[in-house]
Amino acid sequence: MTRITIDRDDLRKFVQCFGLNVGDLLLDAKEFSLVGGVAMPTHFLTTRISATVDEAGQFSISDIGKVVAFLRACDGNSIEMWQKPGRPLHLSNGGTEMTLPCADETRSAKSLPMVMKLVATSAEANWKSWAGEPLDCYGRLENCNDLLPVSQMQRVVGKDREYHTCFGEGAITVSAGKRAETQMSVTIDLLDADGPPTVVDNTYGPWLPHLLNVMPTGPCEIYTGAGSVLVLNHVERECLLVVIPQGE
Repeated sequence: MTRITIDRDDLRKFVQCFGLNVGDLLLDAKEFSLVGGVAMPTHFLTTRISATVDEAGQFSISDIGKVVAFLRACDGNSIEMWQKPGRPLHLSNGGTEMTLPCADETRSAKSLPMVMKLVATSAEANWKSWAGEPLDCYGRLENCNDLLPVSQMQRVVGKDREYHTCFGEGAITVSAGKRAETQMSVTIDLLDADGPPTVVDNTYGPWLPHLLNVMPTGPCEIYTGAGSVLVLNHVERECLLVVIPQGE
């Protein structure tokens, strides 16, 4: 049996943060925390939030949308969540309860062991490469709140747009929008920026703004390279995001 007590809004925001194309989740309850990770064709993300862990173990959420709908329907702030291995997931908020069947497979975590090996290899090499591709661009954000304008770009340029990143001259610029239509760009200054003498450009899909909005307040390190992934590694909290380029 895995059992935790957690704030309702914290849980709702947490299960929604892993990406718009993520429908299910595997979560680990351990060390006063709830830890989640996904490995999708568009991105890899692992992060954690605080929780009161009564019994450590793993949760399988087969349908994030239904969990979010339940949490929105609750009045109280405290949620109890428990599950036996291979059995339904239970959530309780006072007299309001939900039971969600357990799926045979969690699709968002299917490739997680393989990607975690890539993460370990890259971390050991100080993020100089990812899956054999060089990450020769580095910079540090003093606060991830600097990414907030990027997270709002879709509202300006519209849905299903490509996003272009340009790394150079001590900054990273994110731009989107077609000619003769609405365009927008955001330039973010970086600390301790280092990279090749030429500008490094990459293209990402419409998932980029939502994913960058995941990063919590505080400093983070950024790594990237030509035709490679965009890595954001939070300095103070356990939150690692790897965004896959368009067409990769």
